[in-house]
Formats: sequence, structure tokens, C-alpha cells
Amino acid sequence: MTPRSVDGDNRVAVASDWYARMRGPEAANDRLAFEAWYAVPENARAYREIEEIWNTAGRSSLRKQPADRRTSVRWKPLAAVAAIVLLLLGVSLLSAGSPVLPEQAPAHVLALASGDHERRAWGLADGSSVLLDGGGALAVEYSDAERRIRLDRGRARFVVAHDAARPFVVFAAGTRVVARGTVFDVAAGDTGAEVTLLEGVVDVSAANASKPATLNPGERIVAKDGRAGIRPVPAATARWTEGLLVTQRLPLGQLVAEANRSPGARIELADPALGALKVSGTMRLGDPRLADKLAATLDLAVVREPGGIIRLQARR
Repeated sequence: MTPRSVDGDNRVAVASDWYARMRGPEAANDRLAFEAWYAVPENARAYREIEEIWNTAGRSSLRKQPADRRTSVRWKPLAAVAAIVLLLLGVSLLSAGSPVLPEQAPAHVLALASGDHERRAWGLADGSSVLLDGGGALAVEYSDAERRIRLDRGRARFVVAHDAARPFVVFAAGTRVVARGTVFDVAAGDTGAEVTLLEGVVDVSAANASKPATLNPGERIVAKDGRAGIRPVPAATARWTEGLLVTQRLPLGQLVAEANRSPGARIELADPALGALKVSGTMRLGDPRLADKLAATLDLAVVREPGGIIRLQARR
């Protein structure tokens, strides 16, 4: 075997590992590393070969080999790798202690929730996964006809496995999202919902809307008070799963609300009017010095109070 073929086998093995990881419960946390690896053309080619194996396996059987001998030779080792991927997927889901939903069972509801300052991930039996931000709650209801999620509060990232026969539908604050093998975020608030698409395609039906709106990657729809509007979002928005927030003239009030989802001291604004101040930059939400950095940037004063409260106020 030549050094080149050894390298090729290693690349396929790594691709199969990535395929398993991106369909496991920690997929959202690994996505940025995956995208960096996938940016190498040879890696992307190996990954697409693994996808081809699984797509074909879903339509028919791997026993139906192509007639062309060269294609058959290429598929034999890949088919073996695909079997390994299946094992990896099973291990990743079970080792995480994730609740697994039966694929062919009567519909039932499973409630999932995260603590105020924690993010939790679950793998689902169809190969999808969900990452729930701090203080979130959702309900999962799978049936033979539909995969339904109800996001009651908080924010979640969904990595959806394709299943044309069973739509993956998320309901949040009067908004309905239908996904087709995709990656997207949904946030449910008191007055509406936000849907941000990272990969694939989703159809979003807001309350009182005459027809669904289709999102493309890099777009967000904000449904609030019966109105909805689509706007572009920076790619780095996806990094909330790492505890990072990338902002461009974000109101301070929104930034503080994001920061208070993370573990650590709670930040409050002494005057609600301060919430309109604009902040730009990349911030780590769990940074214990975040309030001091914001104060220095915006020329505010920091007051530390008992109970871990940090108050930002105008300088006297």
C-alpha cells in the first residue's frame, strides 16, 4: 500500500468520525471545529463520500452494488466504514446518557429542561440533536407521522436528520418552523420568537401570517406582536454555543440579557435607558470581568452588591 493510499484511508476514517460526531448530542459544540476541518477540499470530498453511503443506504440496500467495477471497489471499504459510523453513533448517544425516543411508537411527550446557568444537549433516536441554552424548556413528541418539538422558553439549537416521511416541526411563541435536514436556532420569548438558519432550509409560519416565509442560511426571522421580518445575521452569531457573543451595535440591554444566561454574577442596569447604548465586539459571556470591560467601553461605573449582583450605572 502506498503512502498516498494510507493517507486516504486515514482521511476516510476521520471523515466517518466527524459524520458520527455531527449527528451526536455534542454536534453543536463541535460545529466550528468541523467547519474548519471541512474547509480542506480533500476532507470535504471524504465527508461527502460518507454521506453518499448513508443516503444510498436509506434509499435501498448496500448489497445493491454499482455495476462498474471501479465504483464497487471504492464502495467496499466505505461501506465498512459506514458500519463503524453506526457503532460510533450508538456509542455517542448512549454514553451521553441522552434520552432516546422510540422511532416507531405511539406519540408521547418527553419534557426536557436546562438549569438557569447551564447548557444541555440531547441526542434523539432519529439522529437529530438539540442543545438547550440556560433556563430553557421544551417538549418532544415523536410519532410515525411527525417529529414535533415545542419550545416553551429559552433558546435551542437543532441539528436535524433528514426524514422526508416525517417532518421536523418546532413550535415557539406562536411560530411554526418546518425543517428539512438542517441546522437552526430558535429562541422563544414573552412576545415572540426568533429563528436563525445556519444550514439547509426552513419554512417559518408566524402568527397571523398569510403564508410561510422561507429562510436561507445566514438569515433570521423575528416574529413579534403578530409581525415578522427577515434580516441577515453575521455568521459568528452561531458561536453562542461556545459562550461567545459577536456583536455589531447590539443594544446593551440585549447583551446583558445574553450574559445573564451564563454562569456567574448577574449584571443589572441602574437605569433602563442605558439599555439603548450600542456595543460592538466579541465577548465571552461567562467572563467574570465582562461588566468591567463594558463599563470601560461605555464610560459607566460598576457597583458590586451583596448576592453577586453587579450594577452598571452612569458616572456621577
